Amino acid sequence: MILAIARVSTMVLGFGINVLLARILPIDGLGTYFLLTSFSQVAALIALGGFNHSAVPLLSGSDRGLPILRGSGLFLILTISITCGVAILFMPLIPMSDGAVTCMAILLIWIIARATTQAIAHILRAFGRMTDFGLHEVFSFNLLLFIACALAFALGRTPNLTQIVWITAIAAALCVPLSIGSLIPALRALPKMSGVDVAPVVKTSLPLAIIVIANTALSEVHLWIAGALGDTETVALFGAALRVVRLLALPLMAVNMAIGPQIAHLWKANETVPLEQLLRRSATVIMVISLTMMSGLAVAGPSILSLIFGDAFASAWPALLVLLVGQSVNATTGSPMLVLTVTNGQRIAMCFAVLASVIGVGVSLILGQIDPLWGVAIGASVTVIVQNLLAVRYCSVRMGIKTYPTLHFGKEPC
Repeated sequence: MILAIARVSTMVLGFGINVLLARILPIDGLGTYFLLTSFSQVAALIALGGFNHSAVPLLSGSDRGLPILRGSGLFLILTISITCGVAILFMPLIPMSDGAVTCMAILLIWIIARATTQAIAHILRAFGRMTDFGLHEVFSFNLLLFIACALAFALGRTPNLTQIVWITAIAAALCVPLSIGSLIPALRALPKMSGVDVAPVVKTSLPLAIIVIANTALSEVHLWIAGALGDTETVALFGAALRVVRLLALPLMAVNMAIGPQIAHLWKANETVPLEQLLRRSATVIMVISLTMMSGLAVAGPSILSLIFGDAFASAWPALLVLLVGQSVNATTGSPMLVLTVTNGQRIAMCFAVLASVIGVGVSLILGQIDPLWGVAIGASVTVIVQNLLAVRYCSVRMGIKTYPTLHFGKEPC
């Protein structure tokens, strides 16, 4: 429950940060900032992808080696090394303005700090410290950055792009000692064990890493394409629409975090009937809430965008409408990808994520040549639609479990 609250709060704080930055930075500066932060998130996710998930079973279940410090150190070294490698490889490929080169160097601090803090958070998760995990995963960073942006806005200050990136990097760097402060007591309480080796880490992590990287392409790569085929203003408009639509995923995210352990338990117990009932009833609740919110956005989109981000963002409405189509499919298919990932279907989920990402990116590249804004929005929606339809069909046909909504609350779903 605490973890669910922390993640929902993290998303709300992130949205608040974007709203404040839209009032502080010019639209092209906001677009560049979206590109920089998008790249940083991708780099950190690639570094953490899979390793964060495998840290839990491998560290918590280890019966070998030196106070798990060896295993924890391995995760941190892998995370930081891969982060730096990704930054070096991809930095020249990101379309940015001239001033963004300096920002990118500063943001490298943010990448390493964020990845390190998240690695520590997942080590804490492996030790069963879920409150500390929820605090340090992203929440503390978003809280610090939100406070800094809110103070700047309240005091009437207008920091430029470079200063905003410095503030971002400092907030991320401050989170590292905070997370270490939570890690030290956890390590002291552990019995002396031999830690983990790199081979099982990589074997367990690889499919999960590919899923994380492919899922990143569901949104972030489309933002990069918008920058490559358009300009930073296009990125700002698409990024604003995307962030509004992501808020609509909050009900699904909250429900998934609540029912994930129940899904795994029911599947292991071979109780497929109550499992399907749980999935379909939760999907119905998600659908009703999400579609109600989407209807309001579809009708009053320009006014809402102008109110949240400023008058210049009303022109993001076409992209918002297209993205809402993809989100509506996401809301009405339930949680098929969650079912796959918690029932030993990680490789199938990986294939679906990769295939959907490739198709969506291809659509963005083709249609983005015609119009970078709505073309990329279509590509992003296609990716979400393809992934969810593949997953829901696999769950229904191959696993015999329906995940889509039902209105039969008084009896078993048909």
